[in-house]
Amino acid sequence: MAVEFKHALRRLRGQIIGWAVGVALYSLVMAFFFPSIGQMENIDGYLSLFPKEMFAFFENLYAIGTPLGYL
Repeated sequence: MAVEFKHALRRLRGQIIGWAVGVALYSLVMAFFFPSIGQMENIDGYLSLFPKEMFAFFENLYAIGTPLGYL
């Protein structure tokens, strides 16, 4: 089984590297956008328009102004 797994990893190496680079670039772009989201003054008013079920699903939606909540 390990041989097949290694073969699949070797065969899909380009796709794995492509996905890793893509996800890293996406994370970098999202990190650069955080200051603009964190400084929005009326985001709490906007979030209060959401239904309470949305808050139950996302747990702490008000934490979007913090780096951990944003990511």
